[in-house]
Amino acid sequence: MVTPGFNVRKRLLDTTDDDFDKVIDLNLKGTYRLRRAFGAAMATRGTGSIVTFARFCALVVEPGQGLYAAAKAGVVQLTKTMATELGTHGVRVNAIVPGPFETALTAQIKADTE
Repeated sequence: MVTPGFNVRKRLLDTTDDDFDKVIDLNLKGTYRLRRAFGAAMATRGTGSIVTFARFCALVVEPGQGLYAAAKAGVVQLTKTMATELGTHGVRVNAIVPGPFETALTAQIKADTE
């Protein structure tokens, strides 16, 4: 299971290039690198399963989550691509895209009236 994750809770106009790099590097590039490394070994063996967690914001707009959403949408697309490329080698590739649930972090989001 692959689950790297990092978020910067800022509206897009308030983000910096450094924010972008941190979020994309861990969430998208980190996932890509892990999948590539493990996927190659699984394809060689002819079996395996890669499961990644994305998040509902990959599909639904949520203010203050733009960079994270873009990264997780990229994870979903990498999942689809890798599934088609590795499926013929006996490797399953899936993403779980959970919806929101009550946590301390979602309480912070719900409290933002903007």
